Amino acid sequence: IIDESRTLIYYSKRDPQVYYEYVDNLNAMVSYYEEIAQKPKEGFAVCDGDKKTPDLPNKVCRFDINDLGPCTKANNFGYPDNKPCVMLKMNRIFGWMPDVDDTANPQVFVKCQGQNPEDQVNIGPMKFYP
Repeated sequence: IIDESRTLIYYSKRDPQVYYEYVDNLNAMVSYYEEIAQKPKEGFAVCDGDKKTPDLPNKVCRFDINDLGPCTKANNFGYPDNKPCVMLKMNRIFGWMPDVDDTANPQVFVKCQGQNPEDQVNIGPMKFYP
């Protein structure tokens, strides 16, 4: 079982058993969204860019797993290619309001970096989806 309190992802692409736990967790997360995609559209808000209609707290945007780029079940979320995908899920976090630098373009920023110089060298370039 993955220790969620640790932030280090360490594995060898030559040993699928080492990274299978990560892939298995990602499969479970994506499967959940695949099931939700089968539900009627009436239960969701219509979301286009930063517009949400209706803008009600109990109506959420539908998450399209096709927006995950190369992070798919079919390629084991990039782990065999040493390009692992990591998903950050932000559910309803009651009472939390993020700091927004630009009120005209409100968004939550995520920053990933190594904790020490060796990590920063090994982390390599990152891409964010969606």
